[in-house]
Amino acid sequence: YGGVNAANADGHVPPNSDINDPTTSTLDLIDGGLANTMHWVGKTNTNDEGKLGMLSAAERDDMSVFLLSVPYPPAQRRPYDNVQSDRAKEGFRLFHIEGNGGGRAGVCGDCHRLPHLVSTNHPTIGMDTPTWRGAYDRFLILPQGRINLVTLQPFAELAEQGVPERELWRRTWAQREAFDPVWDMIEEHSTGYSGAFARQATLNQVSLAKPITLDIVNALEQSAREEAIILAVSGVMIDANDTQAVSMLFDGQEYKSSIASHTQEELVALTREGKFIGTFTGHHGVNTDFDHPQPALWTLSPIHEQSGPQEFPNIHSEQLSMTLSGRHVDADAHIIVNGRRVDGSINLLEEEIIRVELAERPPLGLHLLQLQTRGGLISNDFIFNVTAEAVPKRAPTLGEIVNDNGWGGLLG
Repeated sequence: YGGVNAANADGHVPPNSDINDPTTSTLDLIDGGLANTMHWVGKTNTNDEGKLGMLSAAERDDMSVFLLSVPYPPAQRRPYDNVQSDRAKEGFRLFHIEGNGGGRAGVCGDCHRLPHLVSTNHPTIGMDTPTWRGAYDRFLILPQGRINLVTLQPFAELAEQGVPERELWRRTWAQREAFDPVWDMIEEHSTGYSGAFARQATLNQVSLAKPITLDIVNALEQSAREEAIILAVSGVMIDANDTQAVSMLFDGQEYKSSIASHTQEELVALTREGKFIGTFTGHHGVNTDFDHPQPALWTLSPIHEQSGPQEFPNIHSEQLSMTLSGRHVDADAHIIVNGRRVDGSINLLEEEIIRVELAERPPLGLHLLQLQTRGGLISNDFIFNVTAEAVPKRAPTLGEIVNDNGWGGLLG
């Protein structure tokens, strides 16, 4: 979008992508890669647009769409029942609200904002990456990689250990153990999928002796009833010396195949008798392609700008609706609170503003909201609070007053 970035921290640069066309961002990466790391040194060949490197303009356009269609992997440690851990919820609170000490300067979320824990227009150092998801797979961190210097003794020690990602990131919050739940937030923060997606459990006479087996099956069934996944079973029916392959889909009550239907209890009984072996797998719906991006939720502000503290909504018994920013949200999307689907309604307002109203008030405290495209991806986790009564609006900071009104309005 232009402005400062990691390579130009002292001045503004023109945009290299169109805010209204996401393919321009991936196309810029493609053009740069084909002209540099994917280009033979010394060669000067160009394509039909005069751009250095291989691939025609049409092929590059196709690749730009393809790259946007490549999904993020599921959150690394999201529980298989899709309910965020208490430690991860504490990480959300510390990262976005409480901070790591030092007042507002210690609140990471003021800059690493939802939906994807970044804001591209950082006023001093830039944030080149469009998402902070995947932090657990990075050994080079921060703009300019300024912490990854082997001449720094702490990093040199980590390098000898193979640069474990968690320990490297802990250096950014001064290794304070009280702030460590942030790592659980990183590992459980939704990248679009239910925690039940791609989870499996195999029923056989040995696995039935382990309580976790049916616990996983029950969790998969619940997520399937909520339409977060499609639950399929592949196995064999065994009758004396004869076996028959069988494929079944769970419809919310029974497992149905082309020839029969079975309840979970019936399948368990057949398994105990040695007459059934099957693997239960959480699959995803079909609406996960380029035309169905992951919904994004964030506080009322432009998605790409630094906008001060994130103002998370509060609801109470007399006010069960919340207003927030949303992108790629459908009016009939499923509403999810703390990993479980709930009843409610969604109103699409204007300028990427939506209103979500819950049918029932959750318990007091911090909660996490998600919206799911039917048959498709689930949004990032978004914080909201439930209070006993209405909360007075926070007084603006000095910086916000100056930003909104200028020094003249402050000094008179």
